[in-house]
Amino acid sequence: MTTFSREFTKVYDYQALFNKVLNKRLRFVLNINLILSFILALVYEFMPTANSNSDTNHSIWQSIPVLICVKVPTIFFTLSVIRQVRKQFLIVEYSHHKTLGAQIYYSILSFQFLINWLGYLISSWLIFGVVIVFTSKLKFNLSDYYILSKEYRQHPIINDQWVYYWYNPVFISFFYTCNQLIFQRQRLNFEIGNIRNKPQNYLFKHLPILLGNSLGLNLFVISLTPITYWLVKYYIYKSFILIILIFRLDSDIIPNNNTSWITYLQLSYLSFFIILSWEVVNHVFNVYATIGCLDGNKPISSYSTDPLNCLLSGLRDVDPNYQLSRLTAFQELAYLATSSDKEALKLRFKIFSFRSKKLNAWTSLLEECALKHK
Repeated sequence: MTTFSREFTKVYDYQALFNKVLNKRLRFVLNINLILSFILALVYEFMPTANSNSDTNHSIWQSIPVLICVKVPTIFFTLSVIRQVRKQFLIVEYSHHKTLGAQIYYSILSFQFLINWLGYLISSWLIFGVVIVFTSKLKFNLSDYYILSKEYRQHPIINDQWVYYWYNPVFISFFYTCNQLIFQRQRLNFEIGNIRNKPQNYLFKHLPILLGNSLGLNLFVISLTPITYWLVKYYIYKSFILIILIFRLDSDIIPNNNTSWITYLQLSYLSFFIILSWEVVNHVFNVYATIGCLDGNKPISSYSTDPLNCLLSGLRDVDPNYQLSRLTAFQELAYLATSSDKEALKLRFKIFSFRSKKLNAWTSLLEECALKHK
């Protein structure tokens, strides 16, 4: 297909125009992610520590360059990963599974679950990495992956507390992904009869709910992480036997649990703010993704040289990946049919006055509406 043909096709492609508008809207999510990154970087500076003799003020002032140059950009990247994952799966329809068992089964054994888990895993893993490398709050650091035993041993023992630390982001990301997909928390909700949502009216509306969700989810994480680690601990050590041998550690012994209470407290602190940041990012994404069919005061199809055919292309696009653009097209049709705005009247007049031997505008619009009602 030539460049001219591709451009000509895009003129009538509602999905292409919708994507441009959506990308413009989602840039605001990046702005909020940047603000949230600064807040999270500061929050992790005040993480509980067992070292009560440390000079907190001095350490904070010393860490400002690292905070600005390393921590904030890294956390910003982790939050932006979540935004990109959400963009891949824009879902507005309810699940067709009739039982909770089927919903759980098909949610976990899906490509969507794999991509979402990978995104949340990268996000949580990088945040845990920033904390262990660039803070002195933990009782161990990145190089403390072994313990020198008082008894003579040919090879040092693995530090189980260090392994448990890195297990946490794996479980947090898995648990949160399960919660998101099984209970369809990523489905985009639209209010019937509402043509355009103003983000400023919704951004701070559900903050208490987000805080409550984060507390509840974190309680489950705190309770389940030690239990699941105990269940899979043997398999973790056996799975990484090659790495253990490369680092010349003792591969014959599964070390006992040596995780201290202060480490459990710190991990709870870490997981709560990671989950809260994900809740905020997902909420902000939902707000900007569901603004509606108007870009400013103009319907999306008005950017096309042939608005009617463009709108029809959006109504007819039944691709599951384009659920959001199709819903927006129907929302725009409702807007054109009922609104007295200048832009709506202009497009409505075009529909009324449209004449073509090949296409009957009214019949085409009625057919799409009838199919949707079925």
